[in-house]
Amino acid sequence: MCVQWFGPGRSTCDVNTLRLGGVPKVDTEDLIDARGVAELLGLAHPNSVSTYQRRYDDMPKPALDLGAGRPRLWLRSQIVVWIDQTHRGGGNAR
Repeated sequence: MCVQWFGPGRSTCDVNTLRLGGVPKVDTEDLIDARGVAELLGLAHPNSVSTYQRRYDDMPKPALDLGAGRPRLWLRSQIVVWIDQTHRGGGNAR
């Protein structure tokens, strides 16, 4: 995915990168939804990710949370590191 941002001094596309003002860059290829998180954790259903969020305070928070009933996106790299550190995943974290 390529996000184009045209502003003062900007006329090119940062491939696979999103940058808004002073917000850190996010590699859009690293963003995953609840289905992706569930797969990494070896969970049967994406709704189980919410259970994990409540159960494990140290689980990475979504990088993007638009509120109830709206998409939540996590950074895959953060989820993989958390799985490696806590040994909680039963899926394919590689």
